[in-house]
Amino acid sequence: MFIKRKKCMNAAKAEGYHEQSIEDVVKQPVDEWEVEETNRKIKFDQIMPLSEINSSLKMMIRYGIPNAYRQDIWFITSGGLQLIEEIGNIWNEIEQKKSLPRNESIYEAFGFPDMLLFTQGEKLYNFLNVVKNQNRNVIFAPMIPSVASMLLLYLEPDLAYFCLQAMINANEKYFPLSKEKFLASINAVQFLVDGISRKLIEHANSINLKISEVALFILPLIFTPKINKQVSLTIFDAYINEGRKILIRFFIGFLIHIQNELLETSSAVEFMNTVLNCLSLLNSPEELKELINISYSLRLPRRKKILSAEQRALSEHIELYNLNVLPRIEDFAACHFYAPLLATTSKVSGNLTFSGVRRKRITIAQSNNSNIHNGKLINGATYSFLLQNMPIAYQRYDAFPVYLMSVDGNAFSTFLDKGTGKQPFMIIIKTETKVFGAILSEQLKPFLNGRYYGTPSTSVFDVTNRQVYRCSGTNDYFISVSQDTFAVGGPNCAIFIEIGFKKVISECCETFNSPQLTTSNDGDIILDIELYKLSLPNSSFTS
Repeated sequence: MFIKRKKCMNAAKAEGYHEQSIEDVVKQPVDEWEVEETNRKIKFDQIMPLSEINSSLKMMIRYGIPNAYRQDIWFITSGGLQLIEEIGNIWNEIEQKKSLPRNESIYEAFGFPDMLLFTQGEKLYNFLNVVKNQNRNVIFAPMIPSVASMLLLYLEPDLAYFCLQAMINANEKYFPLSKEKFLASINAVQFLVDGISRKLIEHANSINLKISEVALFILPLIFTPKINKQVSLTIFDAYINEGRKILIRFFIGFLIHIQNELLETSSAVEFMNTVLNCLSLLNSPEELKELINISYSLRLPRRKKILSAEQRALSEHIELYNLNVLPRIEDFAACHFYAPLLATTSKVSGNLTFSGVRRKRITIAQSNNSNIHNGKLINGATYSFLLQNMPIAYQRYDAFPVYLMSVDGNAFSTFLDKGTGKQPFMIIIKTETKVFGAILSEQLKPFLNGRYYGTPSTSVFDVTNRQVYRCSGTNDYFISVSQDTFAVGGPNCAIFIEIGFKKVISECCETFNSPQLTTSNDGDIILDIELYKLSLPNSSFTS
């Protein structure tokens, strides 16, 4: 829910700033996903307990199951209940017999790369080890570790096992169980997209990229923390009910949803950056519903024809994907078959910023002591430190300068114009005594009354004292922008700037549990401001 911004009034009054009475009333923040959860539960309360899985229920599941019913519905729709009724709950016996041998790299045993999942540690390792030893016929099924991690969020290991085992037994409804069949299913995406958007295929071809290659890197991320957890769970609800065809629908629907942005890309790396950045910014229930509507409105062939497309792909030579473990998204450039193309200049490569201006950008490969823009506000070592304390989704990002006050002037309108785009941003502020700033989860979006927006990925940092303050969970007062103000945090702002960039005001902020970042209670004089757009790095493979 959007709320009204409250200024840092103590410092503002000292400067004689006028109050607006409408901003004195700060509404309590409401989490959009909490509202969505309530609405889902009201709908499902009317049909629980389940008597059968009919078409009406299937439609409801597509838009997400409430947390209170996920355990029961997953257990039924996966086939876990039927399996346990057939053979009994023999989990303890299976666990005892199949806990050995211990597979050293359990993810790799399924073909999945070493990647952060929603369930971690010994619990997941031991579970997957039993599953692997029980299913020696499973040669290559890289989705199994991420699916297992999802099941373990709501189910105890015994029930999760029967769900997963029933899914493995389901004649490849959920998992192709060999490398050849998995890669054929990925390659089939190429044929399916071709039938929906020929211009997207032609554009990908023009930059020497296959849509199937994009699918190879993106599909395994859907059930990982690379994506908003609530979004991932909602997709999983439909997946466990209808099978892997849902993932194909979601992937293709997402490409169509961002097609205009993709058609503007000029290299394979920029195309992949755009897909990943847009995916990481899919955070709200309404955005997800819009995507679900698009995905299910696509005229995709029925399951038999999808299988036919997979058979066609299976008959082709797949030399490009000659691998035993799926590549990580961070390794896209290195794995990309058309490596020479990646040396070409694009909006996100070489020394170009997003606006096309040739300015040096931050990169971790840069000398740690070298400052950016002739020794302005941040160096490689400091950015490396900030990366380590950013959300996992941001830790792969590089920073591109889009606004430098020393170059672009102090017009607030210029600052706002430069802060647009789907990527997250970083602002750095220099005063007479300190350097500090914020990671902004979304672009600068001016609202009439400066209402708050953004996600918990927003954070503030103190470069001088090497401290990073992330979301505390107390409220959702992340970013507030109007035509003449910029604020991060609330109701007492961690950072507050008005038009003219004369002073920056800061107070102890509940949003991040951050202390006052300025030296003076009345605010510090601003010497310089820099705004960076964050995106995936490619400095290691550009000229």
